[in-house]
Amino acid sequence: MAETGALGLLHASELATLGGGHASVATQAMPLDPLLLEILVCPESKKALLYFESESFLFCPDSRLKYRIEDDIPVMLIEEAERVSEADAAALVARAPQR
Repeated sequence: MAETGALGLLHASELATLGGGHASVATQAMPLDPLLLEILVCPESKKALLYFESESFLFCPDSRLKYRIEDDIPVMLIEEAERVSEADAAALVARAPQR
């Protein structure tokens, strides 16, 4: 059996041994809860957001802000968001998933 490090964590090389020689960890993101999506709004415009699940971000057409999703948690800080051009905003709205 693999031994854990000082903090009780396995090293990647030990994971490979335990997992039959493959040192991979599942990193597939979980979709955001629909109830959370219903209550989340853009902190700047206070308007509803569009959810781009496969690209892991939320978008506000009114403020043209993209909010990234990290580790299944939306980062809803205006200063951390990316403001896109009007043309890019129009393209995002055009390809947005239907609600």
